[in-house]
Amino acid sequence: MNKGILIFLGKVRRVIFADLLPLFDHPKQVVPVVGISLEYAREAIIDQVLGLIVYWISKPVPEPPEQILQVIVTVLNHAPASLLIWKAQPEENKK
Repeated sequence: MNKGILIFLGKVRRVIFADLLPLFDHPKQVVPVVGISLEYAREAIIDQVLGLIVYWISKPVPEPPEQILQVIVTVLNHAPASLLIWKAQPEENKK
């Protein structure tokens, strides 16, 4: 990834998550529920939201902010793998 893009995303991240990031500085308030560190859990959440926002603003005709907010809330309330259902392949395609 281009260094300029990384710098830009870092700035966007600080602006968007300015109120959220300090919460992660208090481990007694936030505890990961799976067997990973708080730092990895924080990064996974932030990257997930940031990725959705970057995708949203890159669309030729983005949805209204209220709609993308609903998408973000839905995604945050579900594990990423649970957002899709993998269909079984028909027998003829398994060869």
